[in-house]
Amino acid sequence: MTFTDSPDWQEVAVSVPAAGAMPDAPDWQRTTVGPGGTPSGGGGGGGFDSLPPSFYGYKAWSMDPLWTGSRWQGYSGQVRLSALYVPSAITVSKIAVWVQTNGYGGYLSPAQFGIYSQVGAGPTTTPAIALLGVSTQAATLAAMNAPTNVGNYVLEVPLTAPVSLDADTTYMVATMLNTNTNAFFYGPAPGTLGNNNGAPWGYYIEVTQTSLPASVASSGVGANGEIAMVAVG
Repeated sequence: MTFTDSPDWQEVAVSVPAAGAMPDAPDWQRTTVGPGGTPSGGGGGGGFDSLPPSFYGYKAWSMDPLWTGSRWQGYSGQVRLSALYVPSAITVSKIAVWVQTNGYGGYLSPAQFGIYSQVGAGPTTTPAIALLGVSTQAATLAAMNAPTNVGNYVLEVPLTAPVSLDADTTYMVATMLNTNTNAFFYGPAPGTLGNNNGAPWGYYIEVTQTSLPASVASSGVGANGEIAMVAVG
């Protein structure tokens, strides 16, 4: 069989970025998610890759929300930590969380969001964390329980001050969501990221809190498969 060259109007030129144009992340920090929520890992191309956060108006996120396949209920004082890889330096002033409410008043105190740096993180190493930025509990609850925010939606809460995040670095976004039986938050289905315990993408602070602590040693952080889908902007 002989193939002929296509006319110019059918041809598309593709520009390939030069090697090293963007900082490369370690394999454990990065997952390319393909159809059905199956990670291909290592930034490769499994099926089709995730859209960038900027497509949705954000600067970085834990994963493409298209692949959040489960919902979880938050408990009083439980702080979940979602890994957030930042490829290039950014300054952020808000945190977004994917949530669902089936009725007004689905979220209760304590409720707070924040961004932590992490020390000593790795595929099998639990990180110590230090708080960089935080929302107020009043602003968090007001946004959660606004009458217009009933249903499936993205909850955006402002930080008390902008936070600068370094390039090629993984942070932890903390979500403290105390919910009743009518309210949930969304995240990846168990096992989607390669295991059921969440590490190194999801952790939690083992002792319940009334507000986000300034720092937590690695001994106080545990792996958690109930990971919240988060973004920053």
